[in-house]
Amino acid sequence: MCLEFPDDQTAWYLDRQFMVGDSLLAAPIFEESGVVEFYLPKGKWTSFFTNQVREGPGWFKEKHGFGSLPLYVRENTILVLGKLGVKGAVYDYAEDVEVCLYQVKEGASAELVDNEGNALGTLKVNANGELEGKELLKGSWTTSSDGRQVDESYSKTIEWL
Repeated sequence: MCLEFPDDQTAWYLDRQFMVGDSLLAAPIFEESGVVEFYLPKGKWTSFFTNQVREGPGWFKEKHGFGSLPLYVRENTILVLGKLGVKGAVYDYAEDVEVCLYQVKEGASAELVDNEGNALGTLKVNANGELEGKELLKGSWTTSSDGRQVDESYSKTIEWL
């Protein structure tokens, strides 16, 4: 946390949460009750599981059931999620994907790679708020403008406290 948010004094003391890259914040649950308290730095953060938005900086508390945890997406992020139902990590990362936009502004981008890690190109939001680089995507891909297509079963197991 302190590497991604060096100017946030609170981030220097967080040892129970971490960043996954520069766009995802994860806060594992250490209590059997499923209750977890975590910190979100300045900005808008969207729950990966529910698409609910929280505004940081601040401390938040949630209760989670089995199979979820606080996983938040930073504003101005493009996430490219793989084809539903695929098991394993080796598949075509540009085919039948969901392109998820999280409070994006001009310049937001995501690098696409193939299943061997070779660069395919960049998806980028232009000045008109439109996605450039769509020609890199194959199959029946979709775009979600306010987060991802949510599995409603998660919202039943997550409680904001």
